[in-house]
Amino acid sequence: MMNESYDDDLKKPPVAVPGGYQPTHFSEDAPLMAPGGYQPEQGDPQSQGYLQKPKDETIIQVQDFVSYEQEEHLCGLAHSPHTRGWIFNGVVWAVWLYFIVIMAVQGPSHGPHPGWILAVALLPVCIIGYWIEAFMSGTSRYLWNFDPHEDIISYVQRLRTYAPVVKFWCECYHYRTYTTTSTDSKGNTTTQTHTERVVTHREEEIFTYSQCLDSSGDMNANVFVYNATRVDFFTSLQFGDIGTANCYKAQKDAFVYRNQYRDTHFDFAERTEIRDFVDKKMSIVDPKTASPFLSWGVYAFCTVVLFCSAPYRLWMDRNSIHAKFTFIKQITK
Repeated sequence: MMNESYDDDLKKPPVAVPGGYQPTHFSEDAPLMAPGGYQPEQGDPQSQGYLQKPKDETIIQVQDFVSYEQEEHLCGLAHSPHTRGWIFNGVVWAVWLYFIVIMAVQGPSHGPHPGWILAVALLPVCIIGYWIEAFMSGTSRYLWNFDPHEDIISYVQRLRTYAPVVKFWCECYHYRTYTTTSTDSKGNTTTQTHTERVVTHREEEIFTYSQCLDSSGDMNANVFVYNATRVDFFTSLQFGDIGTANCYKAQKDAFVYRNQYRDTHFDFAERTEIRDFVDKKMSIVDPKTASPFLSWGVYAFCTVVLFCSAPYRLWMDRNSIHAKFTFIKQITK
């Protein structure tokens, strides 16, 4: 059985418009952020002395030759980008409330009781699950990847100079089912059935090439219109000629054929890795005027101490704008 799975950064991003290739040099007209903040040119919205505030129409176009679909802030749990966060947060709040009520009514002073024993057992499990979800969220990654020493334009320009590592990856595995039997102090026997994943083979292979051109284009000045911008980054691999495309397909097919029947299940991925690449990053134009609450430390405090991860995410969405950028690498064998 063959199951193909791809990483998030392998989802096909929007394709550059034909003829829209920008060579790997940096335009002298590209806006750069000087140390301490971006200095706008005449005609830039910031030269008028203000930064625009985020509106409900959220995606701004910061990349030439690549367009992205617009998004809107939609109300309701089903439409929220933080649905999972609200669910985890709600469960923790409910368990905390249950714990407080049970401990007040049937606390340890009244002797062992199933109610407070359940509360004591549930609370740490729910809190740990909530923390894991919160610190793996997009909001956490946006803030964690913010670098006050390198502005977003410099980051993009630096990664445009890096050649990617192109590789094939696979994992072969099967599932093993077994049972365990245990006996408690009262002589009661319990039998449990367990299923675990057993990996029997894992392999990685690099696709070599001789030349790489970056056709991403520069990040434009729209990223400076708003003070805080949440930027999603993607990678896209293109081939410089039909010969390279054929070589890539042949090596990929040989890799899959060699490994796909080693075990019952087979996961396969094509990976394009760029040094220092992160999929989410926060851009702040002027830290002096940005909200002091817009930091990973404040988010961690709200998550760990106040248990308000979901409200913080909603607040950050309303105080920042969303943008996307794709690193387009064109390789030739």
